[in-house]
Amino acid sequence: MNPWRGLKNLKKELWLLSAATLINRSGTMALPFLAIYINKHLHFSIAESGLIITVYGIAALITAPLIGRMCDSVNPFKIMKYSLLFSGLLLFLFPLAQKYYQIIILTFIWSSLNESFRPANLVLISYFSSVETRRIAFALNRLAVNLGMSIGPAIGGILVLYDYSLLFYVDGAAHIISWCFLYFTTKKMDIHKTRENEIKKVENENNQTEIKKHIFKFVLVFIPVLIVFFQIFTTFPIYITQELQYKESVYGFLFALNTVMIILLEVPLLNYLVKIKNTSLITAGSLLVGIGFMLMIFGGNIAALIISVIFWTFGEMIIFPTSAAYISEIAPEGKRGEYMGYYQTGNNTAFSLGPVLGSFIYQTYGSHILWSAAFVMAAISSAGIFIIVKKQKI
Repeated sequence: MNPWRGLKNLKKELWLLSAATLINRSGTMALPFLAIYINKHLHFSIAESGLIITVYGIAALITAPLIGRMCDSVNPFKIMKYSLLFSGLLLFLFPLAQKYYQIIILTFIWSSLNESFRPANLVLISYFSSVETRRIAFALNRLAVNLGMSIGPAIGGILVLYDYSLLFYVDGAAHIISWCFLYFTTKKMDIHKTRENEIKKVENENNQTEIKKHIFKFVLVFIPVLIVFFQIFTTFPIYITQELQYKESVYGFLFALNTVMIILLEVPLLNYLVKIKNTSLITAGSLLVGIGFMLMIFGGNIAALIISVIFWTFGEMIIFPTSAAYISEIAPEGKRGEYMGYYQTGNNTAFSLGPVLGSFIYQTYGSHILWSAAFVMAAISSAGIFIIVKKQKI
């Protein structure tokens, strides 16, 4: 049986979206190395480095629901194009910022522009996929993301040996090239012109209210495991490079291991698990993420770090495409942009809380307490999702 069989049923629009994502992500290195850049190159503290990542998350948190609602009335392809172009141009300014307040301002603007891409992308993937193909459609997008990020951070680990500024120049160039690709391939695409007759009128307002409440509950209990996962951008690289005294290239290697696993295994894994409910998979995947980060306690050597990465990568491969597919499936057609915006808000909330919370625990109590707390938080998400799904039938 072909483990990649689900990909053949996807529409060409999904392949175009994934191609643009691949181009963009192949240059992704500014964000993965941002904490190290601020801490090691600009000589700000670990807490200050974590705060910059939190600023990025706060801006993304504000952006997601606004862009999500906008996608229900404005062509999402246009939103994606503007996001790529202007965030790419702004990255060229980043190396000029040396003072802390300048970095905060640039980070906030960059995040607002850059993160506008995500809700629009989620809406388009949802629209161009069916219920049967949605998990695989989101997995294809993640395949593009991670194929690109198997290249970007690995190259970034080499570039920092020469000049940290190159991280921002290469990343910005990748944004602009991706914008060019989307500009010429999706010039005439507008989902609002073709789906007017497909939007189902929701006659039962009470049912729509119940769906919204359920999504809010789901997003809320999903946040703890996301906080754990987003440590890969802050405490994880600092733990690798400072406490364990490995070079940045080791972090780049471990990041690349994560992305290569996703490239090779995520689609086959989801095909194998196709008969299992999304929520059951999210529950199990959350525990795998927690176990993986807890194993960092034994991360004194490369082999132990690799085992840890393998565990939380399997959890990641499960929870992200299945959670996006779950929200997309229960959202009313005409409100999908708004609801996917709420979902992305949950991701951004975790991204904003994760760095400052993780940095505080790490700096105050040490890495052992941090990785133990990571397992507890992931377990809370796993149990919470199980409980709310069991109680709420929609």
